[in-house]
Amino acid sequence: MTVLRYTVLLRCLFWGADLCWLACFRVLVSGS
Repeated sequence: MTVLRYTVLLRCLFWGADLCWLACFRVLVSGS
């Protein structure tokens, strides 16, 4: 996992927004 992805995940954890989680999931899926 790249630093960028890790940073995005941390932001999602801090924000705790459903839309953010969905965005993170899509980013991880498209990134893999």
